[in-house]
Amino acid sequence: MVNLSGGSPADAQPTAKWVLELGANFGDAAIMNNVDHMGQPGPRSVLAGDAAHQARIAPVMACLAQGIRYVSPNIHAAKATYQAFEMTYFGHLAATLHAADICLPEGITLTHPQALHGNDPVHQGFVQSLIDGDFRTNTITLESWAADLAMIRNQAAVAGIASPFPDLLAGFFDRAIAAGHGQDDAMAIWKALT
Repeated sequence: MVNLSGGSPADAQPTAKWVLELGANFGDAAIMNNVDHMGQPGPRSVLAGDAAHQARIAPVMACLAQGIRYVSPNIHAAKATYQAFEMTYFGHLAATLHAADICLPEGITLTHPQALHGNDPVHQGFVQSLIDGDFRTNTITLESWAADLAMIRNQAAVAGIASPFPDLLAGFFDRAIAAGHGQDDAMAIWKALT
Protein backbone atom coordinates (compact mmCIF):
# COMPACT_ATOMS: atom_id res chain seq x y z
CA MET A 1 0.00 0.00 0.00
CA VAL A 2 1.09 3.56 -0.76
CA ASN A 3 -0.56 6.50 0.95
CA LEU A 4 -1.03 9.32 -1.56
CA SER A 5 -3.42 11.39 0.52
CA GLY A 6 -2.47 14.73 2.01
CA GLY A 7 -1.61 15.21 5.63
CA SER A 8 1.19 16.01 7.97
CA PRO A 9 4.30 13.91 8.65
CA ALA A 10 2.80 12.56 11.89
CA ASP A 11 -0.34 11.40 10.06
CA ALA A 12 1.61 8.64 8.30
CA GLN A 13 2.44 6.74 11.49
CA PRO A 14 -1.02 5.42 12.47
CA THR A 15 -1.77 4.39 8.88
CA ALA A 16 1.58 2.61 8.60
CA LYS A 17 0.94 0.77 11.88
CA TRP A 18 -2.52 -0.36 10.74
CA VAL A 19 -1.29 -1.60 7.32
CA LEU A 20 1.74 -3.39 8.76
CA GLU A 21 -0.47 -5.14 11.36
CA LEU A 22 -2.56 -6.46 8.46
CA GLY A 23 0.61 -8.00 7.00
CA ALA A 24 1.00 -5.64 4.06
CA ASN A 25 3.86 -3.35 3.11
CA PHE A 26 3.39 0.37 3.50
CA GLY A 27 4.94 3.46 1.98
CA ASP A 28 4.03 7.09 2.24
CA ALA A 29 4.22 9.42 -0.74
CA ALA A 30 3.73 13.03 -1.70
CA ILE A 31 3.14 14.15 -5.27
CA MET A 32 4.31 17.70 -5.83
CA ASN A 33 2.49 18.79 -8.95
CA ASN A 34 -0.91 19.95 -10.10
CA VAL A 35 -3.56 17.54 -11.33
CA ASP A 36 -3.13 18.66 -14.94
CA HIS A 37 0.55 17.61 -14.82
CA MET A 38 -0.08 14.04 -13.64
CA GLY A 39 1.91 11.49 -15.60
CA GLN A 40 3.85 14.17 -17.46
CA PRO A 41 7.62 14.48 -17.47
CA GLY A 42 8.96 16.83 -14.84
CA PRO A 43 6.53 16.56 -11.91
CA ARG A 44 8.17 15.53 -8.69
CA SER A 45 7.13 13.02 -6.10
CA VAL A 46 8.77 11.60 -3.01
CA LEU A 47 8.44 8.22 -1.33
CA ALA A 48 9.30 7.20 2.22
CA GLY A 49 9.33 3.94 4.12
CA ASP A 50 10.98 0.57 3.61
CA ALA A 51 13.45 0.89 0.72
CA ALA A 52 12.67 -2.53 -0.79
CA HIS A 53 8.94 -1.75 -0.85
CA GLN A 54 9.61 1.64 -2.41
CA ALA A 55 11.70 0.04 -5.17
CA ARG A 56 8.80 -2.31 -6.01
CA ILE A 57 6.19 0.44 -6.20
CA ALA A 58 8.28 3.05 -8.03
CA PRO A 59 7.34 1.75 -11.51
CA VAL A 60 3.63 1.98 -10.63
CA MET A 61 4.12 5.46 -9.24
CA ALA A 62 5.70 6.54 -12.53
CA CYS A 63 2.24 6.74 -14.12
CA LEU A 64 1.47 9.60 -11.69
CA ALA A 65 4.78 11.43 -11.66
CA GLN A 66 7.97 10.83 -13.61
CA GLY A 67 10.49 12.30 -11.17
CA ILE A 68 10.24 9.98 -8.18
CA ARG A 69 12.71 10.40 -5.33
CA TYR A 70 13.12 7.99 -2.42
CA VAL A 71 13.91 10.18 0.59
CA SER A 72 14.17 8.03 3.69
CA PRO A 73 13.06 4.92 5.58
CA ASN A 74 11.52 7.38 8.07
CA ILE A 75 7.79 7.14 7.30
CA HIS A 76 7.36 10.84 8.14
CA ALA A 77 9.86 11.93 5.50
CA ALA A 78 7.57 12.15 2.44
CA LYS A 79 5.13 14.62 4.00
CA ALA A 80 7.95 16.52 5.73
CA THR A 81 9.72 16.93 2.38
CA TYR A 82 6.46 18.05 0.81
CA GLN A 83 5.87 20.65 3.52
CA ALA A 84 9.42 21.95 3.13
CA PHE A 85 8.86 22.20 -0.64
CA GLU A 86 5.55 24.01 -0.09
CA MET A 87 7.15 26.58 2.19
CA THR A 88 9.27 27.79 -0.73
CA TYR A 89 6.05 28.53 -2.62
CA PHE A 90 4.58 30.36 0.36
CA GLY A 91 7.79 32.38 0.61
CA HIS A 92 7.69 33.19 -3.09
CA LEU A 93 4.08 34.31 -2.84
CA ALA A 94 4.74 36.59 0.14
CA ALA A 95 7.87 38.04 -1.45
CA THR A 96 6.00 38.77 -4.70
CA LEU A 97 3.24 40.61 -2.85
CA HIS A 98 5.73 42.76 -0.97
CA ALA A 99 7.78 43.38 -4.12
CA ALA A 100 4.64 44.76 -5.76
CA ASP A 101 4.13 47.03 -2.76
CA ILE A 102 7.66 48.37 -3.25
CA CYS A 103 7.38 48.93 -7.00
CA LEU A 104 3.89 50.27 -7.63
CA PRO A 105 4.05 53.41 -5.40
CA GLU A 106 7.23 54.37 -7.28
CA GLY A 107 5.50 54.02 -10.66
CA ILE A 108 7.49 50.92 -11.56
CA THR A 109 5.48 48.45 -13.61
CA LEU A 110 5.67 44.87 -12.43
CA THR A 111 7.03 43.74 -15.79
CA HIS A 112 10.47 45.00 -14.65
CA PRO A 113 10.88 42.79 -11.55
CA GLN A 114 9.17 40.00 -13.49
CA ALA A 115 11.86 40.21 -16.18
CA LEU A 116 14.57 39.84 -13.55
CA HIS A 117 13.15 36.39 -12.73
CA GLY A 118 12.99 35.25 -16.34
CA ASN A 119 13.78 31.59 -15.65
CA ASP A 120 11.44 31.14 -12.71
CA PRO A 121 7.96 30.03 -13.83
CA VAL A 122 6.55 30.23 -10.30
CA HIS A 123 7.55 33.87 -9.93
CA GLN A 124 6.41 34.62 -13.47
CA GLY A 125 2.97 33.20 -12.74
CA PHE A 126 2.58 35.06 -9.46
CA VAL A 127 3.56 38.41 -10.99
CA GLN A 128 1.45 37.83 -14.09
CA SER A 129 -1.63 37.39 -11.89
CA LEU A 130 -0.95 40.82 -10.39
CA ILE A 131 -0.30 42.40 -13.80
CA ASP A 132 -3.48 40.94 -15.30
CA GLY A 133 -5.58 41.47 -12.19
CA ASP A 134 -7.01 38.03 -12.91
CA PHE A 135 -7.25 36.00 -9.73
CA ARG A 136 -9.40 33.17 -11.01
CA THR A 137 -7.76 29.81 -10.56
CA ASN A 138 -7.66 26.74 -12.72
CA THR A 139 -5.55 24.72 -10.31
CA ILE A 140 -5.30 25.27 -6.55
CA THR A 141 -7.63 27.61 -4.67
CA LEU A 142 -6.64 30.02 -1.95
CA GLU A 143 -8.62 27.87 0.52
CA SER A 144 -6.54 24.82 -0.47
CA TRP A 145 -3.33 26.77 0.10
CA ALA A 146 -4.69 27.88 3.49
CA ALA A 147 -5.47 24.26 4.43
CA ASP A 148 -1.91 23.22 3.59
CA LEU A 149 -0.57 26.16 5.60
CA ALA A 150 -2.71 25.03 8.56
CA MET A 151 -1.12 21.55 8.33
CA ILE A 152 2.34 23.12 8.28
CA ARG A 153 1.50 25.17 11.37
CA ASN A 154 0.09 22.10 13.11
CA GLN A 155 3.22 20.11 12.27
CA ALA A 156 5.35 22.86 13.79
CA ALA A 157 3.34 22.61 17.00
CA VAL A 158 3.64 18.80 17.05
CA ALA A 159 7.38 18.91 16.32
CA GLY A 160 8.00 21.73 18.80
CA ILE A 161 9.49 24.09 16.22
CA ALA A 162 8.87 27.82 15.87
CA SER A 163 6.51 28.93 13.10
CA PRO A 164 6.54 32.75 12.94
CA PHE A 165 6.49 32.89 9.14
CA PRO A 166 3.59 30.42 8.64
CA ASP A 167 1.72 32.13 11.49
CA LEU A 168 2.13 35.53 9.81
CA LEU A 169 0.99 34.19 6.44
CA ALA A 170 -2.08 32.56 8.00
CA GLY A 171 -3.38 36.02 8.89
CA PHE A 172 -3.12 37.08 5.24
CA PHE A 173 -4.97 33.99 4.07
CA ASP A 174 -7.65 34.45 6.73
CA ARG A 175 -8.24 38.05 5.60
CA ALA A 176 -8.53 37.04 1.94
CA ILE A 177 -10.93 34.19 2.69
CA ALA A 178 -13.06 36.47 4.91
CA ALA A 179 -13.18 38.93 1.99
CA GLY A 180 -14.68 36.22 -0.23
CA HIS A 181 -11.60 35.11 -2.20
CA GLY A 182 -11.40 31.52 -0.96
CA GLN A 183 -12.11 30.00 -4.38
CA ASP A 184 -9.71 32.35 -6.20
CA ASP A 185 -6.02 31.95 -6.87
CA ALA A 186 -3.73 32.46 -3.87
CA MET A 187 -2.52 35.76 -5.34
CA ALA A 188 -6.00 37.12 -4.59
CA ILE A 189 -4.51 37.84 -1.17
CA TRP A 190 -3.38 41.02 -2.92
CA LYS A 191 -6.96 42.24 -3.02
CA ALA A 192 -7.33 41.80 0.74
CA LEU A 193 -4.04 43.59 1.48
CA THR A 194 -4.45 46.66 -0.74
